[in-house]
Amino acid sequence: MKKDKKPIYIIDGLRTPFMKARTQRGPFAAADLGVYCASQLFLKLQLHPSIVDEVIAACVNPSENEANIARIMSLRLGCGQDVPGYTVARNCGAGMQAVDNAMQSIQLGRSECVLVIGTEVMSRAPLIYNADYTNWLGALSSSKSLIKKIKTLAQFRLSFLNPIISIKHGLTDPTNDMIMGKTAEEIAFNYGIVRSEMDAFSLASHQKAHKAWEEGRFEEVVPLVSAYADVIERDDGIRPDISLLKLSELKPVFEKYGSITAGNSSQVTDGAGALLVASEDFIKRHNLSPLAVVHDIAWTGCNPAMMGLGPVQSMAKVLEHNTMTFDQIQTVEINEAFSAQVLGVLKSFDDPQLGAQFCHIGDHLGVIDREKLNPCGGAIALGHPIAASGIRLILRAIYNLRQHHGQYGLASLCIGGGQGGAALIEAI
Repeated sequence: MKKDKKPIYIIDGLRTPFMKARTQRGPFAAADLGVYCASQLFLKLQLHPSIVDEVIAACVNPSENEANIARIMSLRLGCGQDVPGYTVARNCGAGMQAVDNAMQSIQLGRSECVLVIGTEVMSRAPLIYNADYTNWLGALSSSKSLIKKIKTLAQFRLSFLNPIISIKHGLTDPTNDMIMGKTAEEIAFNYGIVRSEMDAFSLASHQKAHKAWEEGRFEEVVPLVSAYADVIERDDGIRPDISLLKLSELKPVFEKYGSITAGNSSQVTDGAGALLVASEDFIKRHNLSPLAVVHDIAWTGCNPAMMGLGPVQSMAKVLEHNTMTFDQIQTVEINEAFSAQVLGVLKSFDDPQLGAQFCHIGDHLGVIDREKLNPCGGAIALGHPIAASGIRLILRAIYNLRQHHGQYGLASLCIGGGQGGAALIEAI
């Protein structure tokens, strides 16, 4: 373990239930979810929001009314006008990036206590005017005379109303024009991962998540009440009734003869999480009992066409930085973007040839024990609200350790565009 840095503590954290996007916009805006989650965290700790030195938020797709959503949430929470706030976006790694930024700020002595929020409302991803309609509206607005306006109106075509689906574009890498599901197909092909393996992994994710809820394991989740007085207590995408037969009947989504289906992919979801990150001096001064120490966060790049392998190099990097192996890790949380993607990560450590060929790693770190991986399920069952997932993974790793008396955990995820992030956590 590296000893040359100040210890960075997670005092506590909470997240909302994750809500699967369905046919209509979800009941909450991203700022609503973030403010609610953070306010519940301050109530739990009996601390006033003004105690923080800054607010760092992660949000990849804020609404048109949420520019620099961190500042909006900071003011609504009552942190005070003198407390600065800024927003980060690193696709799926945004929440973990916000934690990393908080760590750096504390290590540099700029802050002692930072509120970190990750929030995403994917159900409200906008439909955007296409270029033809935008240009036509511009021409209409600049038409000065009645005759000119009539001529411009006559140029209208129904095709102008075909919207750009922002969430689809956001999940597509512009450098190779591959939507993320196709990158999972690429991993499945190169790693020899078959459909039955993917569906079995998905089934296990739902089963583990359902079991964890029944056993009261999700201590970090705070219930929500919608504007319609609906109480949302649990992640609502979990399917306790799912079966291998039902999963096998689903059609491929991204390739006609492919294997990636809606059933073995993460869900489009709304949700938020919040953490209070602080220095050792702050902890002692306020007589606080933190949950964990974040020892390190590592970032790596990988082939964008196989972006789901990002966790391989990032986990390897953080373990190497701290002279550790998987044998010393008691829990591993990997975001389940796709079943094939997580299976590819596992096989990269299982098979030295695959790990060396596609991820440029050796075999000195050991393998990931399947019993230690995502014991309460993952994004296939729980959902993947992009900027909130990093917070969820870190929190779940902490609670896995606390509930099973473990010491060290890893939280990791793949990132659109071909990157990976991993955090090394020690429970207190």
